[in-house]
Amino acid sequence: MLTFDGQNVRHGRSILVIGLVGLGCAVGGCSREEKSRPLSFEPGVYRGDKLPALTDDEQKKLQQRGTLQR
Repeated sequence: MLTFDGQNVRHGRSILVIGLVGLGCAVGGCSREEKSRPLSFEPGVYRGDKLPALTDDEQKKLQQRGTLQR
């Protein structure tokens, strides 16, 4: 026969609280940004939006930085 003394009730409440916290973390991890991201990955293929072309000044600065790294 089951009896509900103070210790069993506290144990049950602890399990309930831990379960609710775990559920909250699981649901909180489902953000809108994550829902629309691609789930497959192909190495070497960029699937994002096309980037704007570099200006002449940006190209010069990038070439200078590349030269400094050699």
